[in-house]
Amino acid sequence: MPVVSTEVLEVLQSLGLDDDRALQAAKAVGDAQSAVNDATHAEVGKLRAAIGRLHDGLTQELEAARAESQAWAERRAAQEAEFAALAREHRAAFAEQRKAAAAAEAAHKKAQTEVSEALGTFKWLLVALVALNLAAVVVALVV
Repeated sequence: MPVVSTEVLEVLQSLGLDDDRALQAAKAVGDAQSAVNDATHAEVGKLRAAIGRLHDGLTQELEAARAESQAWAERRAAQEAEFAALAREHRAAFAEQRKAAAAAEAAHKKAQTEVSEALGTFKWLLVALVALNLAAVVVALVV
């Protein structure tokens, strides 16, 4: 049974409709309002369902984006750790190279010193040999 609004009924009666016709018109208005309300509720239900699906879709996308962001952060952390390890290796290698270069330089200086000493000794031996040869020549000439 449709709801009849007394306000609508009064307006229709003020327009000059008799009570029976005003009541029928008011019932028609009530039926129309009920139909509009039912249609509105149906549309609201559809909109709520669509909003729910949209919310679910956005939630899934957000979760996927978070997972991707987390994976990216983990990859970046792994790369940074790898880079730090590589940097440590390079620093250690450079330190070893510096030590090796210092050791090579020390060995080179030591070898230079030994060669200089050997040349000095050879020079004096050569001078002594020349002196002995001169002495031998002088002795040979004198004798």
